[in-house]
Amino acid sequence: MKTIFAMALGLCVCMADAGSFAQSAKTHKKPIPVSQAPKDIVQTVMAIPEFATLVTALKAADLTGALGQAGPFTVFAPTNDAFKSVAGLPDMLKAENKERLANILKAHVVSGKFTASDLRDGQMLTTLGGEELMVSVSGSRIMVNGSELAQPNLMAANGVIHMVNQVIMPGANMGNK
Repeated sequence: MKTIFAMALGLCVCMADAGSFAQSAKTHKKPIPVSQAPKDIVQTVMAIPEFATLVTALKAADLTGALGQAGPFTVFAPTNDAFKSVAGLPDMLKAENKERLANILKAHVVSGKFTASDLRDGQMLTTLGGEELMVSVSGSRIMVNGSELAQPNLMAANGVIHMVNQVIMPGANMGNK
């Protein structure tokens, strides 16, 4: 009986991953490969080339351990291209700027698991850095503080990752009242 349950659970996970893969093919030019074993958020972003700069920043800010915790978390993950527009990024990656970098990265993470279908127009989400993000939904387009979800719903064992096309800067365009 346990074996049948384990096989059924594995099939459900694979089917969920297949759905995520199918969704990625619709919303992103190159589908992101989905592994069969559930990985945490850090392991997931490390496996996706479009997040190489994010991974470098997470390591420099010492946040890989935090995002590897149980969660759940929702991460609005900027792509490599999104980081290109951040002035002074090489300096931010230096040890003396670790706190500033951590604050920027925390502006991309909220506690809880919010898939694209959970996000509502006008919804406010509080980040781990204490800032508020405003969600805007227009048809199938979802924006968080002006950053579009380029590829939503990359599932991880401890939450969900949404690929975004801009870096969200604390204090700038935040939904804080």
